[in-house]
Order: sequence, then C-alpha cells, then structure tokens
Amino acid sequence: AALASDMREKCYNKISAGEEPVHSSYERFYRAMLLDVQALRAATPGRDVVVSHAPHLRVMRDFCRAELGGDVVVLVINAPTVVLQERVKIRLEAFATAQDKSLEEFVMQAQIPGKDTFEERMEAMMSNVKGFSEAVERDEPNTFELTVTPDAGPDFVLASACTFLGISFTHLQQP
Repeated sequence: AALASDMREKCYNKISAGEEPVHSSYERFYRAMLLDVQALRAATPGRDVVVSHAPHLRVMRDFCRAELGGDVVVLVINAPTVVLQERVKIRLEAFATAQDKSLEEFVMQAQIPGKDTFEERMEAMMSNVKGFSEAVERDEPNTFELTVTPDAGPDFVLASACTFLGISFTHLQQP
C-alpha cells in the first residue's frame, strides 16, 4: 500500500499536474510489481502473462521492458479526455439509477467543499478526469497503441486489443 500511495503522490498526481514524476518512485513501484510477474513467468514456462496496468509515460514503459526483457509486448490504450469524461458521466448516471436518484440528486449528496451547485460539482469532477498516457513512439519495441473513440464500445476495444496482442477474440466470448 505504501508503494501505491507513493506512486500516486509522486507520479500520477505530478503527471496530472503536468509535472515530471519522481523516477525513484515509479522504479520502486514497478520493481516490486515486476518481481511478482517474473516469479509467475518462472512458475509457468511457455505461457504468456498479461498484466493490466498503465505505465503512462515512455520512461515507465522503457523501465518495465528493461526489467522484463525483450519479449514484452505493451499495449497502450489511449482515450481523449472528452471520451473519458463522457464515460465517467455514464457511470455516475448508472450509480444514481441504482440508488433510484437522478444524476443531480446523486451528485448533490457528495461532500465537495466550496462547490454548492450541481454544475460546479460536475465541473469539479470532470476537471479531474484526464488522459495520462504518452503516445507510443515509432522506436518503442513491441509497443502498440489503441486509440479509443467516442463510438468505440467495450466489445470493440476488447476485440482490437486482442488483435494487437495476437489473442483469438472468439475464445474470450461467453455463450
């Protein structure tokens, strides 16, 4: 928990603010995480391991590649901020509906100091939603980028990710 907290404070928050992350922070975090990945790879030779995580910056992806070796494939899923914000709003609406409330009623029950109107609260929440990942560069080995558009639903994103990773999508579908 301490590594994750340090990563959030010294990396994600800094990236979100447009600042450089603290390299030693993400290196400690990834080194610990990748030890588990290396142990799993050693215990399951010949099998692929999928890690769902977002090393947002090229330097982070390079660090992970250096730690794990050349056979690592990285898929960066990027969505424009407007797409992320719309999807957050859809989730908020679903949470509100689950509580038999309107979106406004749901948002107004939250404690957001200094934000007294629905519009102020929505603006405050949406301003925190940002895309972080740097675009994939041509010289990044075994690294692919999937850009999510407003009309790309979950099935499309999953199918596209499977295509990039060479995984048969039909094996993942439930009857």
